[in-house]
Amino acid sequence: MFRPVDDTLEPFVKEIDEAEYYQRQLLPPCYRVNGVVDVIATRSLADSGSPYGHNIGFVEIDEKDAIDIDTSLDFEFCAFVMESRQRAAKSFQSPQPALR
Repeated sequence: MFRPVDDTLEPFVKEIDEAEYYQRQLLPPCYRVNGVVDVIATRSLADSGSPYGHNIGFVEIDEKDAIDIDTSLDFEFCAFVMESRQRAAKSFQSPQPALR
């Protein structure tokens, strides 16, 4: 990953050898806050003014269950995924037995 600096791009993380990680899939795991679960100690918030203390735990969420919506394209993709899931769920429902 790169970030713009003046008229050029610089590596976002300088400690990573770009030649070793020429594909992003080769990078070590990385996590981002998505707001699905937030547990914040009031003491941490009061002491630092930040919701992130020194001991940050996490709950890993499958990417299929935590689609980040930042743009209208993201919203359209999320709607597509939800509709696909609904269609799949309907096709797997067992038929009701006939009443006699």
